[in-house]
Amino acid sequence: MLDNIFTPLDEHLSLLAAKLDKGASSLLPQIVKRLSAEVRDGSSCIDLSESIDTVNDLKKSSIVGNPGDDLPFILTEDSLLYLGRYYHYECVLSELLNKMASISFPKDSDTTLETIKDPEQKLAVQTALTKRLTIISGGPGTGKTWTAAQIIIALLKTGVSKVAVAAPTGKAANRLNESLQKTIPSELPETISTIHKLLGIRMDGSTRYHETNKLPYNSVIIDEASMVDL
Repeated sequence: MLDNIFTPLDEHLSLLAAKLDKGASSLLPQIVKRLSAEVRDGSSCIDLSESIDTVNDLKKSSIVGNPGDDLPFILTEDSLLYLGRYYHYECVLSELLNKMASISFPKDSDTTLETIKDPEQKLAVQTALTKRLTIISGGPGTGKTWTAAQIIIALLKTGVSKVAVAAPTGKAANRLNESLQKTIPSELPETISTIHKLLGIRMDGSTRYHETNKLPYNSVIIDEASMVDL
């Protein structure tokens, strides 16, 4: 990563780490600056597995800990360096996703899938109907939006009427709305919006809907989930 893309925030965090570390790790300030920039760019950590000397140097620091430690930075056994709070976020998210993925529903009749010819898309729709959590991935043009539309149709056919669709940004939500209007103009979901609007996020950061006040929908489809900040 080039120095000219570092921001004042990256520089400040680097200086703060150096002050807290008191020189125990000679490489920590530069690595922290890089970590800050990578987090700002959408990553949750940096991989140091190809630099054993750097890993050994960071282990000298009193502010770099192991998983489970309450320290500013966490270094895993796989040589991944995290900001402490981002390691916590990732662990909590992983636990929630694994819990959701383990929940299954009874398999419905395959008659809802008769119009889907592609075997992978059919599997995706069937999974969405029988699992609490389904993740669909693929590059541009692989049919993710079309598959999402087929999931909506299948949900409606099985009696699931309250379906919401959301995306991280207004532009992405509008693009998704346009795509669905072309694909299923007569069966659009009840709500198509941004994630912020769906959750009812207020100016102070609190949300209308949360763990104890759940969304009033039976199914929620999130487009462009990889864009969502951890």
